[in-house]
Amino acid sequence: MSIFPRILFWLNQRASQKEVNNEYEERNYRLALLNGILIRVAFRFVNSSMILAAFVKQLTNSNIMVGLTSSAMGSGSVWPQLIMSNILEHRPRKMPFYILGASLRVTCWFLIMLLTFFLGNKNHLTLFVLFYVLYFVSNSAMGISIIPFQDIIAKSIPVKKRARLFSLRALIGGGFGVLAGFLIKYILSEDFFLSFPYNYGFMFGLCAVMMTASSTSFIISKEPIQEVRKTRRPFWEHLKRGPRFLRNDPDYRNYLILRMVSSFGIMSTPFYVPYAMDRIGVEASTIGLYTSAGAMSAVVSNVLWAYVGEKYGSKYLIIVNSFLVSIVPILATSTRFFQQSHQAAIYALVFIIIQAAFNGRGVGYMTFTLNMAPSLSRPTYLGFLNTMLFPLSFIPVLAGILLKFISYETMFVFSAVLSFISVYFATRLSNVDKSDDIESKDCDQEQDVS
Repeated sequence: MSIFPRILFWLNQRASQKEVNNEYEERNYRLALLNGILIRVAFRFVNSSMILAAFVKQLTNSNIMVGLTSSAMGSGSVWPQLIMSNILEHRPRKMPFYILGASLRVTCWFLIMLLTFFLGNKNHLTLFVLFYVLYFVSNSAMGISIIPFQDIIAKSIPVKKRARLFSLRALIGGGFGVLAGFLIKYILSEDFFLSFPYNYGFMFGLCAVMMTASSTSFIISKEPIQEVRKTRRPFWEHLKRGPRFLRNDPDYRNYLILRMVSSFGIMSTPFYVPYAMDRIGVEASTIGLYTSAGAMSAVVSNVLWAYVGEKYGSKYLIIVNSFLVSIVPILATSTRFFQQSHQAAIYALVFIIIQAAFNGRGVGYMTFTLNMAPSLSRPTYLGFLNTMLFPLSFIPVLAGILLKFISYETMFVFSAVLSFISVYFATRLSNVDKSDDIESKDCDQEQDVS
């Protein structure tokens, strides 16, 4: 065969491979979008700051238990990530670990549903303890699957499409969340055929079904195979990399400080619902309306977040939404100065703004972390970041204890001040994509790839 036919044959192979890659890219994009839509609907039924806060408040009548439940989501999802980053970094395929975590999480929610129906009103303390253990395990399972998920997304979705993807997941998922909010209102009302706590058990079952569908949609996508390190590092050597990342990467360092300060800034979030029930006197069914209002806010706001993310970058998404988060505690405390008949309606603004801000900031956080991490060290970058944030996941417990000694209003003011400070650290982030910079930003400067 002469040289020219060989060149033509090679070019044809490259073109064919590019078409295949584009086909998988579009398919993976659609499946990742579907996954995000379904999981957002699932989380509407078990929203930790609204649905679970109301459930635990009625079950235990304890703000400490409300804070403990909120902490279970953060602490459970974080602690496995340092271990998982060490296990995953040298493996070309991460999907099996996503499947493991997703399956465990779904199983836990089915068990929570069954226990709620089985125990019911027999023993609220036992129900809470078993619920809490399973809830913690389910969030730990999310910690197992989150790094594989993020790594596969980073390999599958081009940088320019990531902000749009996460915004659309929130936008469309929020649209269905509006409908879910009205369903939640009906389930929590006296018209529903199940009363407390069985009505919550029904919602836990809906959550488990939606999580199953969400996980399946992601599992059937095709994971791209990229270069990885040849061998797994010894765990103690793996631990030494975190300080090097902080020392050598200003973005990593500033982003960690931002997340730490903002974690204290949102310490009041689990208590917006108890505050509404204790101070304003809203009924449990009204929480469903607040859920719908928040979901509608997400639908509208994510059109804006998609635009801001693509035009200005993830840094400005984080800045804008950190500012919005900071005004929510002030709004919550100000509600009681209005006429009593209007307070419940005005208080809906708390959830409208916080849901919009959390969605926008979540898109900014996810996009920034994926763009910040070099591809060879991505699992470790993400794992160390979240592990260093692990102690902060117990802030809601601290907040619940503090409420024994201070008022809701004092805590809300404290949260507002710290949230304003987090805006400053958001401005110190860079807005440059570095995710494809394999070696120049890899703090270990190694060529150990295969």
